[in-house]
Amino acid sequence: MPTPHQTTPYAALLLRLFLGLLLLAHGAWLELGVFGLAGTMGVFGAPGYPPVFGALVALGETAAGIVLLLGVRVRLASLLTLPIMLGATLAHAGHGWLFSAPGGGWEFPAFLAARLLVQAGLGAGAFALDPARRIGRRAAPRRAPPEARRAPPRRPGARPGGVRAPQPPRACTTRWKGAQACATSARNR
Repeated sequence: MPTPHQTTPYAALLLRLFLGLLLLAHGAWLELGVFGLAGTMGVFGAPGYPPVFGALVALGETAAGIVLLLGVRVRLASLLTLPIMLGATLAHAGHGWLFSAPGGGWEFPAFLAARLLVQAGLGAGAFALDPARRIGRRAAPRRAPPEARRAPPRRPGARPGGVRAPQPPRACTTRWKGAQACATSARNR
């Protein structure tokens, strides 16, 4: 059975790919393709928002979708896209909960905002284009799973922190370097 340490990069990859596809489809296909940039700006201007927000949202969603699909700066892209989804949640809040309601509800944008937070927490996952590796720098080392991070067994007489406790003087025996060495060590005490 695979451990969570082994499967988490692939779960993050799956989340990243679907978020990227969704944002790319919504930003490029719907807002720029179907509505056009002028139409999207008009939709934002109708309720009283500055129309330039429509252009920023359309271009931001498109760019975030591309970046997430490639796996470049995923945490940053997820966090920068979060205000767009929170704004969409607020814009749809007056239409009820269900997104199938007239005007669209707030459930889908809120769900996307939560997914973006999870993606920011998980990172890019497997098969991402990490710019740190592309330009020769090493990525941050992976941390070992908890079962591999167990502390080594303590030696007898060792204190926490690796400091040895003082040992009582050993009894003099003839097995140590003969009787002469035993007598010499007894005199030096």
